[in-house]
Amino acid sequence: MPAKLESCPFCGNAEPEVVITHSEGCGDVRYKVFCFSCGASGTVTLSTEEAAYSWNRRANDERDN
Repeated sequence: MPAKLESCPFCGNAEPEVVITHSEGCGDVRYKVFCFSCGASGTVTLSTEEAAYSWNRRANDERDN
């Protein structure tokens, strides 16, 4: 189960979701976080955990320092 998702940084929607997506030309399943309110989406990743981590990162995030 992925970590709790932060709200959408663009519209503030408190309930973005991890969704299944497929890469172009590749039959493998991938995951991303998607905001159904404004259409923003996160990075396409190999796991739900990576999708959540990527979505939860912010430009001023101290984890990057």
